[in-house]
Amino acid sequence: MPEFLVVVPTIRLHLEGFAETISHIEGSFTRPTEFHVLDGTGGKVPALNRAYHDLLLPSDCQFYATIDDDSLPTSGWQDAAVAAFADDPTLGIISPWLGNDDWSLDVMGRDSVGPWETLGNQRIRRLKPWRHIPGGLLTFRRECVLAVGPQPETGLAYEIYEDAWRGRVALREGWHSAYTENGSPLRFFNYVDDPEYLAQKEKDIAASRAQQDAVFDAARVGDPLSWRLRRMIAKLRGRG
Repeated sequence: MPEFLVVVPTIRLHLEGFAETISHIEGSFTRPTEFHVLDGTGGKVPALNRAYHDLLLPSDCQFYATIDDDSLPTSGWQDAAVAAFADDPTLGIISPWLGNDDWSLDVMGRDSVGPWETLGNQRIRRLKPWRHIPGGLLTFRRECVLAVGPQPETGLAYEIYEDAWRGRVALREGWHSAYTENGSPLRFFNYVDDPEYLAQKEKDIAASRAQQDAVFDAARVGDPLSWRLRRMIAKLRGRG
């Protein structure tokens, strides 16, 4: 019986390097795993919602992982996540640490994590309240992903806040997130994307930003008042 259900939504089946990236992901599994590459042409969120209903709910898996199609995880990430979940019953979402270089720290958010701490036989960094893990590789405890449920679909193929939505709803439901230190940090493959995709992605990002607050507020996971006040002050000062 699979212990993990792992899904990769993608539109990059035709691109150079895709097969090798998927092979790398499969080679990183150390636990019994059911693995699916999802058709993401209609958007990542609809693809993950189909996986939730068609794959996750009928399964008996204990852990559910969503992996971006450019992620290159190090073998052992499953063991690290299982150990963290066993050592702290409040943890619902786990990701491998992305790295200590400037790019990785900026992506994760330098002020989004607490200090390194020892949990069992490994080190972790917990996400601060209302912060989130930015995609890449998210492993959910089954109880957590069921509490989060399917995500709202907006009609956009690319939504910048979908990882934030999942992390915030998990926190609303009492679950916390953390990075684990697992050998080499998570790496990424650099695809040469189609110009048409990149142009549409930019349009979707702008539309996604415009509706982000409304989507968060509908789920009762909007930005804290202090964050909104800071943004308002920055705009008044001409920095927004």
